[in-house]
Amino acid sequence: MKGVFMKSIASSLYIIGICFFSYANTNTISVNPVQLFLFSMYNLEFEGALSDNSTFSVFLGITGNAFPDFMKVEQNMREQRLGYKFYPQRKAPSGFYVGPNISLTTGSLYSSEYTISKISALGLSAETGYRWMLGKFGIAPFGGFGWTITHDLFGQKVEYTTGEGEIKLLPIFWYYGLKIGWAW
Repeated sequence: MKGVFMKSIASSLYIIGICFFSYANTNTISVNPVQLFLFSMYNLEFEGALSDNSTFSVFLGITGNAFPDFMKVEQNMREQRLGYKFYPQRKAPSGFYVGPNISLTTGSLYSSEYTISKISALGLSAETGYRWMLGKFGIAPFGGFGWTITHDLFGQKVEYTTGEGEIKLLPIFWYYGLKIGWAW
């Protein structure tokens, strides 16, 4: 599992390198404080220009224990997401955007009531948002929803049980937040 994570990081850095030297003043790096403070997800997103109205994005996130007492869940999850964003109204990376993403989420969830171990989920999603640029500083509320293709990508046994029986994992997911970042 570590090999897959490291390969995704290496591939992401390669793509970032290509985008870094593409269009001037259209690359951004941002964090989502909503995920950081509410869900203990350390996150970072790079967005690099492909053309005047489109960008390619790479998101990396690591989740710790968000609300372990409230939700009664311990988690250790990693997410990598690659995306394309289209800006129909303005020059990227400013204004309204929409685009598809593909994500890989790996890790484990544990609880005193149930156990879900070794999740490796592959998902497809759509994201939309609006980015305001104040000079080099950017702020973007956004949201996305998607469909999980599989919770068992690498052939690992996914166990999810309670004393009352099996727990079904939903094939849909959503995410939202506020990206705060810097452009160059």
